[in-house]
Amino acid sequence: QKKARRKKMQEEEITRSGFPAFKGSSRKEWQDWRKKKAAGYDPNAFWLAANATGDLQEKSKHFFERPWDDGFDELHSNCSRSIDERFRPNASQLALPPRNASLPQPTVQILTLGMGTTATRTLFDNWCKRGWKSLHYAKFCNFPRSDFQHKFIIWYRAAHQPLKWKRINITQVIDAITVSEAETVVDAPVPHFSPRFVANLPNAKVILTLRPPHSWAASRMKNHGWDWICHPDLWNRVAHPFDFERCMKVPNGIVDVHKYVTVDSMAEAYVRYNTWVMHAVPKDHIWRVCFWDCIPGTDCSPESKAKWFQDRQEDFLSA
Repeated sequence: QKKARRKKMQEEEITRSGFPAFKGSSRKEWQDWRKKKAAGYDPNAFWLAANATGDLQEKSKHFFERPWDDGFDELHSNCSRSIDERFRPNASQLALPPRNASLPQPTVQILTLGMGTTATRTLFDNWCKRGWKSLHYAKFCNFPRSDFQHKFIIWYRAAHQPLKWKRINITQVIDAITVSEAETVVDAPVPHFSPRFVANLPNAKVILTLRPPHSWAASRMKNHGWDWICHPDLWNRVAHPFDFERCMKVPNGIVDVHKYVTVDSMAEAYVRYNTWVMHAVPKDHIWRVCFWDCIPGTDCSPESKAKWFQDRQEDFLSA
């Protein structure tokens, strides 16, 4: 019982602070963290300092002005730190892979580039109820249950599992997803192959679901023990820290999250990714959504936020 209580306390500390969030933390690591906490350590200090100057905020606000107002408040949203211009990608990072000219007209109309654990399931459930053919990692809806579709779903799930890439042509799988009759795609492997998806779907509407960086990193590392990421040494050489298509070409370029990054660096990787998306997608094609905000006009419940999203997406799709 004492061990169970101690484990529960540690899990609660992970949820509140986001450090350390990898499983199997040693007693010394917890003691070091408690010393940091007692000395005033703030895991969000990095992001607080980044937004401390009004100059940086004004530059960010100016850059993200767009023809279609997505209603996202860069200065006051709980997710405002999820995008940071200090990680603005360079020209080589923004270069997209060439689109396969032999591909037929894409069927995907909505491309959700938000990382998993950012309320992507809410979007998937909404589209399923609308009758749209949708893919969400291990789930799909409104597809005919044919042998072909069954095989396709297996490929889709395998597309974010590096150990299986030796047995499949991953670029062909991504190309197939864009013309698979799916109308919406969300969650893995979409973010991990986002440059190819963006290249294959130049006219698709893009939704970027956001979450506070450290909250996302702590939850991801605590609840997803199988996550992968590009080796930190590659982050400035590839599109973003989750650019698996480029990282897989480097020996040991994709590594286990729990062995190579901390919560702080995982949060940084998340911010780098979102910032890349904001620069890679045309301004009038993207909608940023933060379900961690109390959406104006709702009672702040998940149900009312889902209803708000359903109503608001009609404006986005027609813009």
